[in-house]
Amino acid sequence: MALQRISAWRDRYADSASVAIDCTADLVRCQLRDWSGPLNDDELVLMYGMALVRFVSLITERKNRRKPRTMKMMARKLNIPEWLVNLRYKGCEAALEWLKEEYCARQFREDEETDLKQQEDDVLQKVEQFALESRDLLIDVLLEDGFLVPTIEQLEALGCDTSDSASPTEPRVPQTFLHLWLPLLKMVSSPSFIHLFLEKLFVKQKLLTKEPNGHRAFYISAWISEVLLCNGNKWARMKDRIFTDRIQLRWLHLIALCLDAPCISMPHLLQLILDDMEH
Repeated sequence: MALQRISAWRDRYADSASVAIDCTADLVRCQLRDWSGPLNDDELVLMYGMALVRFVSLITERKNRRKPRTMKMMARKLNIPEWLVNLRYKGCEAALEWLKEEYCARQFREDEETDLKQQEDDVLQKVEQFALESRDLLIDVLLEDGFLVPTIEQLEALGCDTSDSASPTEPRVPQTFLHLWLPLLKMVSSPSFIHLFLEKLFVKQKLLTKEPNGHRAFYISAWISEVLLCNGNKWARMKDRIFTDRIQLRWLHLIALCLDAPCISMPHLLQLILDDMEH
């Protein structure tokens, strides 16, 4: 009803009171939208700020055409409270803050995420390329202490059982530690990598046969076990597998390597190789 009456005034007085009528209409619209409740607090602040800034600017501009004066001087002469004049600056700050949060910050986050994803992709490509060109060196590094053979401190930090004697005859890599290395191993586990990986694991195992501390030997045997089980157990969960497609292993060569590196887990590893041959 109020907006209809304002529209009637505009038609009746034409341009003689158009500024005041337009400002009144803007402010009434703000109140109506505020009362109806479709806007949140930030949107209401911006809406009221813009209407009030428009009111101050239009009213003072009309009185300021003949003899230019400052906005505050004109407002004072028209009995407009000074805080209404200052509101335009607050409205500007609110608008800039909104733009910063809703656009600039969001755009910055999106750009940052895109850059981070690109950097991750670049790193993965370099790792894949390195694994392809220098897999021999990569496997040697992985078999050093602190990598695929964890230290006691690393196991404690991961919350893993540090007792290797729990199942020395059928060793398995602790799930938490296995999942730590799965992303890298899945990325580089081509058939040629797996063949060389198994061969180097057995060679490493042979070097550890006379080592009094069985910690290293346990984890070397455990990784052999994980690879063989991955190839032979089609029911294993996909997220726990180093590779998904079955590989035609060099069984006779693996049997020879296994027999050449006797250890407490040798019967178990031989059985895994023979089971895999049956497929």
